[in-house]
Amino acid sequence: MRNFRLILLTLCAAGWACSTEPLQSVSAAEDSPTRRYLATGDSVPFGFNPLVDPRDARNFVGYPEQVGLEEGFRVTTNTACPGETSGSFLSATAPDNGCRGFKSRFPLHDGMYTTTQFERDLGYLAATHPKTDLITVMLGANDLFLLQAACAGEPDPIACITNRLPATLSQFAANLTAIFTAFERAPRFEGELVAVQYYSTNYNDPLTTGVVHALNQVIAGVAAAFHAQVADGFSAFFQASAAFQHDPCAAGLLIALPSGGCDIHPSPAGRNVLATAVESVLN
Repeated sequence: MRNFRLILLTLCAAGWACSTEPLQSVSAAEDSPTRRYLATGDSVPFGFNPLVDPRDARNFVGYPEQVGLEEGFRVTTNTACPGETSGSFLSATAPDNGCRGFKSRFPLHDGMYTTTQFERDLGYLAATHPKTDLITVMLGANDLFLLQAACAGEPDPIACITNRLPATLSQFAANLTAIFTAFERAPRFEGELVAVQYYSTNYNDPLTTGVVHALNQVIAGVAAAFHAQVADGFSAFFQASAAFQHDPCAAGLLIALPSGGCDIHPSPAGRNVLATAVESVLN
């Protein structure tokens, strides 16, 4: 299955049309009733799409559902929440970027839970499914969006972002360390822990790409401290958009908007790329 995904990635990068068909169930020799996958994070693993009805969580399909099917996990539990920051993941009082508002109105893949995602995940690991085989974590983009919003009213927003970025990344590193520490210590969890890095929405934009790269460096550093794997979504999108001057929107990796341009979230083709990046680091 991974070889097929790599072939598809190569074709996409060469300009071929990537499949946008809905996910279909696949059989895998390694499938067993005990293999479980817990996906955590923000709107990207949630599979957010601004063009579909949010009242039915099944309308949202992210890379975790694809990884779960292609890698033979019998149960995939996706607790991701659109707008989740690393702070709001841990604390009900920390600033978020819309997660609380979304889950108060619409169901997530894991229902309409009122606790933090952190509490939900630890409860899942400790009490419900202690033999989880894989956990993926994708957080940090909304930390950057909060920084962007805070600097929007400044005379020089770019200088503001540049000056405040180190403190934002430092706090993010502390939050991600706390999350990984708790997952590592979860009762009887001995599976794989994978940190998923972000893509740039346009690699020709030096500010956006530079900030995302800095965030990804923090993700890699924290992951290394816990001997966790890193799924390189940054390089995967860069390579897959090579035939389109490294513009993920032009390459069809982002959701195309009826008004023109693209949303920041992955299209089915972009989901394929992220799924491959995760699958490539699994043992």
